[in-house]
Amino acid sequence: MVAHFGYGALLGSAYSAAVRSPSAVGGAAFGVSVCLATYEGVLPLLRIRQPLHRDSGREIAALVVAHIAYGASLGWAVKRRG
Repeated sequence: MVAHFGYGALLGSAYSAAVRSPSAVGGAAFGVSVCLATYEGVLPLLRIRQPLHRDSGREIAALVVAHIAYGASLGWAVKRRG
């Protein structure tokens, strides 16, 4: 869990540094991108878990929605911080 939140914080910092016009919508897209890249690419390559598409629809939906919330709140916070 610590690694998961640390990874999210690291990527959130990268988003904050790289984005020129932060927004909740752009952040949500970032969150979905992180979800797909990590759960379909990085974690299966490291043999940590199976690819996301092998999970049940309910599990996929939960992960995607959680990452949309992460990204949208990140985009909103970065925009607000100004």
